[in-house]
This record gives sequence, structure tokens and C-alpha cells, in this order.
Amino acid sequence: MQIVSTSTQRTYRYLRLSIVGAVVLLFVALAITIARFGPIPSVSAAHYTPARDIFVGSIFAVALALIALSGRSLSQALLDYAAIAATLIAVVPAPLEPGQVPSSPANVADVQVSVLSLLIVGALGVIVAFTLALVQRTLTLALGLAIAVAAAIVVAVGAWWLFAPESFLAWAHIVAAFTFFVLIAAVSALAAWSVDRTSDDADAAARTMYRVLYSVIAIGILVALALLLAVFVLDTQGVDLVESTGVPLIFIGEAAALILFAAFWLIQTIELWDDSDPRLRTLPGE
Repeated sequence: MQIVSTSTQRTYRYLRLSIVGAVVLLFVALAITIARFGPIPSVSAAHYTPARDIFVGSIFAVALALIALSGRSLSQALLDYAAIAATLIAVVPAPLEPGQVPSSPANVADVQVSVLSLLIVGALGVIVAFTLALVQRTLTLALGLAIAVAAAIVVAVGAWWLFAPESFLAWAHIVAAFTFFVLIAAVSALAAWSVDRTSDDADAAARTMYRVLYSVIAIGILVALALLLAVFVLDTQGVDLVESTGVPLIFIGEAAALILFAAFWLIQTIELWDDSDPRLRTLPGE
């Protein structure tokens, strides 16, 4: 029997669908850019093209949606950390070559303003989260640990930017992107593990299907990251796989990871469409 829709259910549905929509928007902008100006070496290279505004805006939209999907589960904590990583992906340009510092003074100035703004807001966010937990008497060991980890991330990013700015400019985008997708793969794996068991044969078949889909997404993201890591490592050793094979491996790896990311949220939307408690779950019966 279909559960009567509530405003909370609709909010969660639209949040999940907005994540999918943001990814679709980014791919549309990439397609138009490639059609008009030619191929680009990677999705992240959109930062240097007329698609920059859509690239940055869509990533911030995803980050906001991830934070807005409230909950106190392990998966939600991982998504909050992924949102932090996403903001760095948006504001720190990807190096044209691994380890290369952007040479444009304008890019460096943009990063300075953006990172400082993110650090200030991130610190305020940690303080507000801790204060609200105290006021609402919801502070638990798990929640306290999650807030402490978020605070540690903000401090680590700030220290990296302050004490090693050239290293930050060269590697922050890549580290943030890998961190983001590893966290999403972990969330997808948790979703596969936590799919409810049921005695109903039809429901059992559906649950098995979801479990398989989430597992495929988690594995697929890790495979895409392994491909990207191989390309980056070999490039630092003087082996350019993209040039030698003529295949845009970085673009393919990033695009595949993004498509799987969108697929995860589309499947979550379908699975939890009529859920009476639409928060992201991590444990059977949570």
C-alpha cells in the first residue's frame, strides 16, 4: 500500500533528485562546451572553459544537498565529509598536469578568497553543530566524534593552505576529488549492506536487486578511481597513458564516477520514495 506523501518525504525526494539534476546539468554544460570548443582532457578541466560557472555551481548544489539530507547515521556523517571535499573540488582548480601549480595570478587570488571563506564558514558550522547538539540535548559519543572529525578536516585544510600553499594549489583538487568519491563508494557499500531483509518474496527480490545495484556502484567507483590513480602515478614517472593510447582516460574515469554517483541517488530516490522515515539509513531497521 502506498504511504500518503508528507512534506518531509517530498523534501527528501527533491533533495535526492536535485543531486541527480545537478550532475545532469554539469554533463549538459560539458557536452555544449565540447561541441563548440573541442575536447577537454578531464571533467575537472571545465574550470578553465566557459562551463566553469556551471561546474562550480553544480558542485556547490550537490554539497548543499548532501548536508541538507539530515540524519545521525554513519552514512550521513560520511556524506557531510563528502560535502566538505566537494567545496574544495569546486573552488580549487584542477592542475593541468598532476602536481602542477596554476600559473595564473587570477586563479591563485580566487583560491585564496574562496578557501579562506570556506574555512571560516566551516569553523562556524562546526561550532553551530556542537552548540545545537548541546542545546537540543542530542550530543552523543557518535555525534561528538563526527563533529570532531569535521573540525579536524577544517583544521587540516587550513594548515595545508597556510603552511604549504604551493602543494595545496597543486594537489588539493585531486585529493579532494579522490576523498569525495571514496566516501561515496563507502556510502553505497553501506546502503548495499543495510538493505532490509523481508519474508515477502516480491519484496525480497526487490531488496536483492537494490543490494546488487549499490554494490555495483561502490565497486564501479573504486575501479574508476583506480584507473585515475594509475594514470596520475604513471604520469609522475614520465609515462603519459593518455598521449600514448590516444584515449581520454582521465575524462572517462571522472565521467564514470560522476555517472555512478548520480545513479546512486536515483536508486535511493526510487527505493525510499514512499519510506515513512526518508532519512538515509545505514542499519537494518534504523
